[in-house]
Amino acid sequence: MVWKMNLLTYLALISITLKGFDSKRAGKTLYFSSYTVEFDKTYIQDHRLKLQNTSVDVILNIARDFTQDPWIVTEIFVRERRKPAFRKLINYDVNVCHLLGKGDMNLITVWVQNFLKMGNLPRSCPIRKGNYSWYKIRPEKVNIPDVLPSAEYKVLIGTYFRNGKLRHSIDNLTFMGLLK
Repeated sequence: MVWKMNLLTYLALISITLKGFDSKRAGKTLYFSSYTVEFDKTYIQDHRLKLQNTSVDVILNIARDFTQDPWIVTEIFVRERRKPAFRKLINYDVNVCHLLGKGDMNLITVWVQNFLKMGNLPRSCPIRKGNYSWYKIRPEKVNIPDVLPSAEYKVLIGTYFRNGKLRHSIDNLTFMGLLK
């Protein structure tokens, strides 16, 4: 697993439950504004999202069994008020199969395990052809660090297969949202 962080915190797009946080603490809310999704129809039959202000429903129909481990690269950017461009906060690249079902508790594993609880994707590989869904995914206020500024955020999530240094992209998702 390779990941880099410019801040010690992460804008949670997936529901996170971190130990030691006070669930009654007030926090910021992420409001989803738009998304784009592109996918390779050889591997993904359909990938739809429904934004509901502060939550997201996801439908993912996988067209064939994955014979290789899928990888996900995620980049999170922020654009603060009166700033012309987005600034990268976080970039990480993980082998999905290495995370599924793992019991070790590093930050990325916690995020992935909590995301998996909200849907029906199996907790092991290989990932099989089928219809998978996640409903009412929402970043919880207690899991959005206070140090993150109220601003516009962009999250890029790319799923791909690796063959040595070559990458074959199978799904690309971009979320836009406002943190208030």
